[in-house]
Amino acid sequence: MSVVGISLVKVLEHYLTPQQYKRYVRDRRNQMVSPQQSYNAALRDLSIRDTEAAIFNLINVFESEPKHLPALHLARTMLFGLNKLFHEAGGDLQK
Repeated sequence: MSVVGISLVKVLEHYLTPQQYKRYVRDRRNQMVSPQQSYNAALRDLSIRDTEAAIFNLINVFESEPKHLPALHLARTMLFGLNKLFHEAGGDLQK
């Protein structure tokens, strides 16, 4: 069985608005950082409450190493935290 790689950046380009894409998927041509460095940067960004920068750095991790376990756990934790805040603010999910 062969595995087909899908670029997260290409998926985001298709589904995000141009403004969102520009915010979360910045120019990567000059970036030469490892997935671990991007993960560490995401942790640093969250510690200073810069969620947008953390998301940007997680996208960097997943673009180069989609199965980076620490980043997957961090993304899951962020998602559950945002979901909790959404419900506490009176948000309601539709099924």
